[in-house]
Amino acid sequence: MVSFGLNRPRIGCVENYNFESSYVVLGEPKDPVRGIHKGILARHGFKHILSTGEYQPIEDAVIKGEADLLICDVDMPGGDFCDLVYRIRHGEIGKNPFLMIFATTARPSQEMVARVVDSGVD
Repeated sequence: MVSFGLNRPRIGCVENYNFESSYVVLGEPKDPVRGIHKGILARHGFKHILSTGEYQPIEDAVIKGEADLLICDVDMPGGDFCDLVYRIRHGEIGKNPFLMIFATTARPSQEMVARVVDSGVD
């Protein structure tokens, strides 16, 4: 019988981490998409999730140091996501220039991807 390792302990998987004290900032302009992402994060144990469709609450949370993980659509209304990431990485705002940052988009282009990568996202 071949088991393919399905019964082995899953070392390093999400199930082995406790995210209850982590602060997530989730920026997504589309309500249904934002709701799905928030639900997934909650199911993985995240308790502190700021979920918004506007730019300003994202920047405010970063400035206050209330973000351990930033997941944000590049096209957030009301601000420049790439500029925000650049300012975080260069210590101009926030308390942690090494904040984990993921960028999302529904419409990637070569120019946008280059700008996002240059800003310093993970």
